[in-house]
Amino acid sequence: WLCSPAPEAQALRAACDWLIIPMLNPDGVIHGNYRCGLAGMDLNRVFSSPHRKLHPTVWHLKERLQGRKVDLYIDLHGHSKREGIFLYGGCFAAGDDRNAEVRLLPKLCALGSEDFKLHRCIFSVQDCKVSTAR
Repeated sequence: WLCSPAPEAQALRAACDWLIIPMLNPDGVIHGNYRCGLAGMDLNRVFSSPHRKLHPTVWHLKERLQGRKVDLYIDLHGHSKREGIFLYGGCFAAGDDRNAEVRLLPKLCALGSEDFKLHRCIFSVQDCKVSTAR
């Protein structure tokens, strides 16, 4: 849709630079892995400091983002044990108005697509997942 001639799509393309990566682990998935790349490491856990040779897709993504002002980063997920599309989002302290902002886009996605499962979204970052892209 973003590449369509729809006026809304044209306005979004004019207003923003878009970097869309349909899959960050194609090599691993081809070989039957869900999260592990060819080096056997979980790519969901190396975002904070990827190695260029061991985690090339994550490394190149971060390289591409370096020095850019990123207004929005969306990490859509599919899962072998959960149906539909969902996302992992961050969270702020209880009572912080930004928590509502973090949940707005997933709510809009759920309204726009029956494949997007709002109830499957997780808005927290556990200590063991600090090195993820959330």
